[in-house]
Amino acid sequence: MIFPYLLLCTVARLQKSLEAKKVNRLNHVIKRSIYYSVNLHTVHIIRWYLFTPLCVCVLTKCVVNRLS
Repeated sequence: MIFPYLLLCTVARLQKSLEAKKVNRLNHVIKRSIYYSVNLHTVHIIRWYLFTPLCVCVLTKCVVNRLS
């Protein structure tokens, strides 16, 4: 009589731990994807708002130096 109860408890415990692992994995994936999207967004901002004007500035200086 006690054996099926222990078996049920063990199965329930295993199920809980598996669900916890799935939730942890899902949270990890979500955190990672948010981190990567924020990172890509930052790289995009740096590229377009800092690097591009810098390149344009350097190119215009080169052109002005060549022309004068």
